Amino acid sequence: MSMSTNANGNGECIRTKKVGIIGGGAAGLATARAFLRENERNQNTNYDVTVLESRDSIGGIWKYEDQTATQKNRPMYRDLRTNLPKELMAYREFPWGSDGEASYVTHKDVLEYLEAYASKFDLLKCINFGSSVKQLTVLGDEEISLEWATSTDENGNVKIHQETFDNVCVCNGHYALPAIPKMKGLDTFHGEIIHAIEYDNAQPYAGKTVLCVGAKPSGLDISREIGLVAKHVYLSDSACDKMQTFGNVSLMPRMQSIDENGRVHFSSPRSSEEHVADDVDAIVFCSGYDYDFPFINEASNLELRFTPGERRVQPLYEQTWHAGHPSVSFIGIPHSIVPFPLCEIQAAAVVSQTRQQINGIPLPCLSERLAAASE
Repeated sequence: MSMSTNANGNGECIRTKKVGIIGGGAAGLATARAFLRENERNQNTNYDVTVLESRDSIGGIWKYEDQTATQKNRPMYRDLRTNLPKELMAYREFPWGSDGEASYVTHKDVLEYLEAYASKFDLLKCINFGSSVKQLTVLGDEEISLEWATSTDENGNVKIHQETFDNVCVCNGHYALPAIPKMKGLDTFHGEIIHAIEYDNAQPYAGKTVLCVGAKPSGLDISREIGLVAKHVYLSDSACDKMQTFGNVSLMPRMQSIDENGRVHFSSPRSSEEHVADDVDAIVFCSGYDYDFPFINEASNLELRFTPGERRVQPLYEQTWHAGHPSVSFIGIPHSIVPFPLCEIQAAAVVSQTRQQINGIPLPCLSERLAAASE
């Protein structure tokens, strides 16, 4: 165990706990702030916080990079605006009220907001940039080893670091591993096939007929963008029962298959009608992402299950703490939520539980945590 004790100016015992946070995006920043805030509030507890961020700046997915000259592998695209108003998506502790700009803001606006948040609460002091976590290993109840790599020169040589923490918070997001559903005949399609993570702007689709698969926020937004320049856009939505056309955009039932002639077939289990599109030039899969924790493996001593295509990680107690090893927590796992405030709440809960550990008041017993995590 890496927790240490010292005395403050009043002779009282100060407990120092080392906290490792993986990721410097919105979840990682909120988590770092929660632990540092506790240092301000409680003179008898000191959290030594280390944030490991693989890139050279904060922001996570909100840090847009123009990758048009390379193979794009980040989900942010050039003209994205948020699908939530900034007044709602802001951290509770750091309001983002009306200041003359639109409520639905650009990725640049969000990044600037996160940078202001980090500056306001002096979070940069605990962030190690260019630190790519390679291995998480549970050594004991409150003893977790992290190994990470940093680049030492422009030739790509790296140095491996290792440190042991009392608590580790996994804040690496869930927009890195594209999910593409298995589809009969997909290999017979002769046009372009990409996932939304590869999409940057609509210009390459000018004058073409494009199929967007998936009608969640990214599918709706990308199909809208492409529709401004394309000849026609098909948007496949599993909740749709029959074809509906609005201008040059047709809402279609679930995409079922591609035949040997490259025609795309759509149908709904709630309808006997089938629709066929025989003029598709490109397919964009807006089908979301699977969870990915490349630093957790068989050597981690940490059971973790997440099935591709299913939006659930197990066994997590209250979708936050690992049920078997609650010193490892996961911030920002749930989908279809308002992420910044949720990350704040989860981080505050983790800090509270950590403080209660020190005071001898743990989470429910192991059997209760495991039972709840399996529901």
